[in-house]
Amino acid sequence: MVRIQPSLAGTIEGDENLERGNWSRQLDFLLSCLGYAVGLGNVWRFPHLSYTNGGGAFFIPYLLMAIFVGMPIFLMELAIGQYCSAGPVTAFRFCPLFTGIGMGMVTVTALVCTYYNVIIAWAIYYLIVSFQRALPWSHCKNEWNTPFCSDLWPSTECSGANETKMENGTCYRLLDDGHDQTNEFLGLYDTEVAALFNIKPVLSSEEYFFKKVLNVSPGINDIGTINPGLLGCLIGAWALVYLALFQGVKSSGKVVYFTALFPYFVLVILLINGLTLKGAGNGIKFYLRPDWPKLLESKVWSNAGSQIFFSLSICWGGLITLASYNRFRNNIIKDTLVVTIGNSLTSIFAGFVIYSYIGHLADRLGVEVDKVSDGGTGLAFIIFPAAILTLPFPPFWSVLFFVMLLTLGLDSQFTLLETVTTMLFDLQPSWRSKKPWITLACVLIFLMPGVLMTSQGGIYIFDLIDSYAAGFNVIILCLFELFTVMVLYGKGNNFYSYKRFTQDIKLMIGKDLSPWWRFCWQVAGPLILSRLKDAIRPNPRHGPALSRYRALVDYVPGFLIHPSAELLAPRMASNENIVVQEVSHEMIKRISLNVPSHDLAVKSLLQGANGDSLAIPDLEDQTPPKQNTSQ
Repeated sequence: MVRIQPSLAGTIEGDENLERGNWSRQLDFLLSCLGYAVGLGNVWRFPHLSYTNGGGAFFIPYLLMAIFVGMPIFLMELAIGQYCSAGPVTAFRFCPLFTGIGMGMVTVTALVCTYYNVIIAWAIYYLIVSFQRALPWSHCKNEWNTPFCSDLWPSTECSGANETKMENGTCYRLLDDGHDQTNEFLGLYDTEVAALFNIKPVLSSEEYFFKKVLNVSPGINDIGTINPGLLGCLIGAWALVYLALFQGVKSSGKVVYFTALFPYFVLVILLINGLTLKGAGNGIKFYLRPDWPKLLESKVWSNAGSQIFFSLSICWGGLITLASYNRFRNNIIKDTLVVTIGNSLTSIFAGFVIYSYIGHLADRLGVEVDKVSDGGTGLAFIIFPAAILTLPFPPFWSVLFFVMLLTLGLDSQFTLLETVTTMLFDLQPSWRSKKPWITLACVLIFLMPGVLMTSQGGIYIFDLIDSYAAGFNVIILCLFELFTVMVLYGKGNNFYSYKRFTQDIKLMIGKDLSPWWRFCWQVAGPLILSRLKDAIRPNPRHGPALSRYRALVDYVPGFLIHPSAELLAPRMASNENIVVQEVSHEMIKRISLNVPSHDLAVKSLLQGANGDSLAIPDLEDQTPPKQNTSQ
């Protein structure tokens, strides 16, 4: 009888792999994967992406991409990590020529690590200021507010006695005390008409985010000063991450029981309350309304694939890292199905929550739902905070919402940092005995670039990294990963490579894989990934910096000679000899490399396209502009 050494077998109660360690319980791994996959993008990216790509019809390509791309690659990465109990760099030693794939994954993760905690710092900042009777963005009487704060431009029907509709969309009431006649400004009766005159009210929450929290500088060339409040929140965010990871998966596996499950508790509460609000039905109808012709556009399918791809965080190295701490016989197929299906259902469910509040906000503002619908940081830190103000006792809902954002972000950040530290421990096993100190060193290193992002110009740096850290490079890594596993895994021809991989999986789970997985890995996955044009083609602004050299690139169809023209998208509209240059919606939605939208509104309102001052109703003087006789 052969005696198995304890160092190899471990104990029944303890770790199977005594050198690296294992999850204390398998549920720790499952919740860690779920928390890693379900992140901020499920709440602030998917709902808006769904609306812009066909509404309810977008669910079809989204779910198909989850089946043909998301699940198979998710399973592949779990299998790679679990089989060899190694992180992304050392796991790819099955083909030494392509160990750079693992290094590329860790590089992507490290770049994201530098800025992702900045978002968590914003959530902590909002959470702290929410513990007061009146939220700071609840009115327009703060020092950072501008004359165009939305409270100063309320919506009105303008149908009462002595109320007059002006041609610029404003409404006035004639006051006559028997001696003097004055005009009282009531608000805007038509926001679209007012926009033609560059009267564009700005939400108080938007001014709070840009002018108070970020205090944005004019451009990336002006970094400005560090915001002490944001810096303190960033240090606090990294402290939370360190406390969860200083003992590796032993400590983080306990934390995820709260951080992975609490967001679902909050989403259910928010939905129940949201469905009771006036206008919520309109928002949900807007979210679900199908635009079937959109399914014929390749961009819609590309966006669906990209959302699945980045939501599950495949090819970032995190899944391989988490699976590397599994016990060898863990059923990774069950884990794959639970996490991928849970991720997709969470995205769809979050859309109902978000649009119930957006519909209510649109009803309160008297505008269409699409006028307040937005994605990204605009939804989390501008639109939703504004919607919270319409609820009873706003501080309670604000605390609930930002605690949810905090837990969503922390789950992903845990795995991001764990991926980097696992690489270090795999390359230098002797460092495992110094895990708390190595983890602390990584935290301090990633904190330094984050400090720069808490400055006045930090948002520009933040958006640059956000735009390019995990873009087409991840698609390329995934294509190489599929090629390496399907063609070069083991020795022999292509068929043997796949057979060896499936035999390794069978050794772990105890049964053969369905041919379905082979079809997805060898046919559907590579084909779909190669067709994600928006993710792998060059940015349209890529090229020489100077326009005179760009004009020489006549061999590229549709090449932009003046990229700034696309960014600004000037459209000229005339109304009684007044020429107005409208800023594209992209300019308002994006933060990166642009002046904040409220500054644009102020600038365009004070000055016309030809440099002449425009007539603006003065709230103090109450002198109305020319009456619209066509009404």
